[in-house]
Amino acid sequence: MGAYKLSELCDKDIGGIYEYGIEQFGLKQAKDYILGLHASFELLAKQNFMGLDASELIPELRRFSFKSHMILYFTTDYGAFVVRVLHQSMDYQRHILK
Repeated sequence: MGAYKLSELCDKDIGGIYEYGIEQFGLKQAKDYILGLHASFELLAKQNFMGLDASELIPELRRFSFKSHMILYFTTDYGAFVVRVLHQSMDYQRHILK
């Protein structure tokens, strides 16, 4: 255990967060935020039950808060599969698989 994989939607989420971060806060802060997200992914891969149960959205889904975003993931044999990274103000039910 200890690895993580990202869904295609998650890759898009991270790209959008990075672009928004550059526009609003500058390159350095945007990079630091993305590095923090990836550090959270690594932590969840090693201790994948750290997050809270989110099975009300999808069975076996878990969630973990990172600053102003919510990491939505599944535990796996290898660690964690990150499905989405959504802003905490978003309706998770509506955006989870879109």
